[in-house]
Amino acid sequence: MEQYVRLWDLVSNINLTPGTEDSIVWTLTPNGCYSARSAYKVQFMAALPCPFGNIVWKTWAPPKCHFFAWLAVQNLLWTADRLAKRGWPHPPTCQLCRCSPETARHLLFEFRFSKRIWMAAASWLSCPDLIRCLGTGRPKVPEYLQSIVRTPTSSTKGLRTAIILIAWEIWKERNERVFNNKSSLPSEIMLKIREEGKDWILAGAKGLAELVG
Repeated sequence: MEQYVRLWDLVSNINLTPGTEDSIVWTLTPNGCYSARSAYKVQFMAALPCPFGNIVWKTWAPPKCHFFAWLAVQNLLWTADRLAKRGWPHPPTCQLCRCSPETARHLLFEFRFSKRIWMAAASWLSCPDLIRCLGTGRPKVPEYLQSIVRTPTSSTKGLRTAIILIAWEIWKERNERVFNNKSSLPSEIMLKIREEGKDWILAGAKGLAELVG
């Protein structure tokens, strides 16, 4: 009803001229003519800025890994803390350390098991500054990602791809322990990361190829 009243106010002052044909004007182009390009752009006019868009969506990675990263930065991974809030069955502690509450940032960046993987990755990527970004108690996953991306590196795009790859393999290890009762050593996970990285490079991850040489 509110929209109807507003529309009534808008059209109440319009005077129609008898005998004059109506004309349609597309207000989103200078010449008033419709174009598919302008129609495409208008879809994003009301879009909210995405502070982590460069890390998640403008980075080379398989679609499933993009989606995983998008969930991670919004704290939407089904870790124990989120399951507990809904009263759903959940492990009492992190499946990697068995002592601390499981959250996305703890699982991916703060636990010593994950840190060992990131330390090995720092050597693989020739990016020693990567280690200083971990375990500093940042409140959310995006803060860790932004800090890692700011580290000096020859290929920022490649580093973004590597971040998603490493976090993805840590998450897969967590799921192996939860659902299949299987576990791997950090060195074994790092080997998986290297092998998966080769496949990503063959599939088109040029930035990652530049980073690992």
